[in-house]
Amino acid sequence: MWKNVGRVASHSNHHHVRFSLKDVFIGPILGILLLVAGIATFIEYEIDIKANSNEESHDAAVMMHFVMNIVTVTLIHPLASFFHLFFRTSAILVYLLCDVISSRFIVCMVTIILLLSCDFWTVKNVSGRLLVGLRWWNQVDEDGRSHWMFESRKSDDVSKISAAESRVFWLGLIVCPIFWVVFVFSTIFSFNIKWLVVVIMGLVLQWANLYGYVRCKVGGKSSLRNMAKSYLIGEFLFWTSHEFV
Repeated sequence: MWKNVGRVASHSNHHHVRFSLKDVFIGPILGILLLVAGIATFIEYEIDIKANSNEESHDAAVMMHFVMNIVTVTLIHPLASFFHLFFRTSAILVYLLCDVISSRFIVCMVTIILLLSCDFWTVKNVSGRLLVGLRWWNQVDEDGRSHWMFESRKSDDVSKISAAESRVFWLGLIVCPIFWVVFVFSTIFSFNIKWLVVVIMGLVLQWANLYGYVRCKVGGKSSLRNMAKSYLIGEFLFWTSHEFV
């Protein structure tokens, strides 16, 4: 992965495209500031609730603590769940709000690429292993052939997976790539060619994780074929049994 990044950078230098440090770091800085602002807002709200102890404020505080307790109890790995959604949703938001964030195309492009790269690595190596007990990677053998490798938790450890975390993982994994499909078509139809490389990169990276985890979940092409065959046989037996009743 990092070899490809180096090739892209050298290719860009060959065409005299210059990146300043401000362009590279402004995106992550904005993300950190957004996170800090959210935490500060929550703390300020808590202080205001304690200062104004009327009935409505008390009910709101009780509700907020109730929700936070539910999240803490149901999510065994809240930090992994947060970053599983943070990077991919941030990339989508930056793409949609790029005109508000910065008028410079290069700033938005570098920010989105950094967020997509962080998301790909986090989902592939961290959140999948912690939230659903799955991991995949692609390995090239000595003959140059590519092999899909899958890793899953033992049957004894599967019971430790939280149902809430599993829903968070699969929801974020499935829904976010759909946005990039829409972005690709909208970019093509609006002739906004300068964004085409960015949206295709988002589509490829997020669909690669989706494809890898789906294959990891069902166990490869043979299992996909067997699942489809079992489903069709089950449907056929169901309808034929109802015909004779």
